[in-house]
Amino acid sequence: MKPFITVALAVGCAQLGACAAEGPPAPAAPKTITLENTYWKLTRLGETPVSVAKDPREPHLVLQARDRRVVGADGCGVLRGNYLTEGPSVSFVQIASGKANDCVAGVADGQAMQRVLTGVSRWRIVGRELELMNERNATLARFEAGE
Repeated sequence: MKPFITVALAVGCAQLGACAAEGPPAPAAPKTITLENTYWKLTRLGETPVSVAKDPREPHLVLQARDRRVVGADGCGVLRGNYLTEGPSVSFVQIASGKANDCVAGVADGQAMQRVLTGVSRWRIVGRELELMNERNATLARFEAGE
């Protein structure tokens, strides 16, 4: 009778995977960060670092793939417009921002982000950072992928 129990346990163990060594679960595959449909928080505008506490007016962009719209905030008000992209090329068009009386600390000029976006012609993602560059590959703005 013992050999039958041993065989039954081995078969059941193999079918259920219950005999596998317990261990930590496999790490989840890292999320692929893409240009579109990612919350991009502004961290540097030109050579100036931007550090803003979480605030609805926090300077950020989201490039919405569905309708090629860019939405976000410039640190003072909402920012909206359109974008075109092909490979590493990107251009922002019809960028407009709402007027606001007060800007978040660390942002002196809400129009600065709008001016920078109109000069962008290239993009690249390195790790969790998005760099927007001009035609000479000079970095005009740097963003970090949000959660």
